[in-house]
Amino acid sequence: MDPIEGGRRFPNDALPPEGDYTSREKLYVAINAWAASRGYAFVTKNSWKTSSGRTGVIFSCDRGGRAPRPKERQRQTTSRYTGCPFSIIAMESLYTIATQQDIYNCIARGKRELAKGQSHMHALANELESEGFWSQIRLNETGRATAVFFAHPKSLEYAKLYPEVLILDCTYKTNKYKMPQLDMVGVDACQRSFCVAFAFLGGEEEADFIWALERLRYIYELHGAAFPSVILTDRCLACINAVFSPSCFPESALILCLWHINKAVLGHCMPAFARDKDDSQGLKAWKGFYDSWHEIVASSTEDIYNARLEKFMERYLPDYVSEVGYIIETWLDPHKESTTKGTAKVFEMSRGRPQDELKGMPLALRASIAGPYPSLYDHAYNNTYIYSLYNTLIIPGLLIRLYYIRDYHNNPYDNTHNNNTDTIPSGSYINSLSASKYASSARITS
Repeated sequence: MDPIEGGRRFPNDALPPEGDYTSREKLYVAINAWAASRGYAFVTKNSWKTSSGRTGVIFSCDRGGRAPRPKERQRQTTSRYTGCPFSIIAMESLYTIATQQDIYNCIARGKRELAKGQSHMHALANELESEGFWSQIRLNETGRATAVFFAHPKSLEYAKLYPEVLILDCTYKTNKYKMPQLDMVGVDACQRSFCVAFAFLGGEEEADFIWALERLRYIYELHGAAFPSVILTDRCLACINAVFSPSCFPESALILCLWHINKAVLGHCMPAFARDKDDSQGLKAWKGFYDSWHEIVASSTEDIYNARLEKFMERYLPDYVSEVGYIIETWLDPHKESTTKGTAKVFEMSRGRPQDELKGMPLALRASIAGPYPSLYDHAYNNTYIYSLYNTLIIPGLLIRLYYIRDYHNNPYDNTHNNNTDTIPSGSYINSLSASKYASSARITS
């Protein structure tokens, strides 16, 4: 092997034993660990792809290069290369322990075994009952389940202690039936959120929300809990109307999420001014429009509000009639009357936004479920989900503060494209945009 050190002999076990390795890197480490104690090392000589897609690699002796001939050398130097031909070949195996389809099949088989021959809906109902959940399932005329409502007794006990604030969110449809998931979340005295109840709805119509909120009101009454003083939601008209339904929570004040309002204004109005962040002139014009919007909602009295609104209309009409009309018809006219007292208390997050924290709830429910579209049964039957829900009824992170809003101003384009919207300045005339119980008799329509 080594003409320079011809007397040197390698042990009989110099060749690494054949074996299987999970990666090329682990193979390389293993063969060099074997060779190091025997006086040599391996280096990667070359690699290639076969027609079947397999990868082949040749690992050769680190002295395998051709030594330069004495006549070719300009200086009398030594070389570590000896022309050693020793090498080994590693081939990627086509056999894998488990394919993705094997995993899917295994999960499906496990679900069938857990269901014990029952349909998903029957298995869901039985599992909720066995785990102690209060639940109700709505069926249509043909016996098909159209909605599911469930709540854990521990959650209801905690809601009885802290009933003042209720947050509603209905944005997730990540089950194979595309049924919206309504999360009902409370806030305790330590500013931590906790799950009150969950519902899978047949749709996002007013009747769907009324059905779920009627169940929620019933379990509040059943456990002797006071009704929420304040309900926070985004501008879902069906949900707002359902809250004010006589059979739900007409006594509660409703607060709209200002982050959603700002995001809606940015998304609807900004394209008329600037198409991209390189349009400096358009961004400057948009900043003036957006600042005017903030000035209007920061009005401390109705006279100031009217004056600023008139100035706003004079400045941007008729060039931006669609954008001005959107702000007035969608936000100002429907919601300003409930805040003529100059209320400036809103839900403000120190880090993040209330609805963003809410979105963590369905993610927690789906954390242990494989596949992009789990069934309703998957959500509740999976033991990991059941016990994670039971053991994390109080979820830290929702830091809700009833303070005056600070004024943040960032790049308006980044606010839109990075999902980072400004908050409303302090002292706002319509900061809370709340529909109080005194204005609840007027139904909100799109």
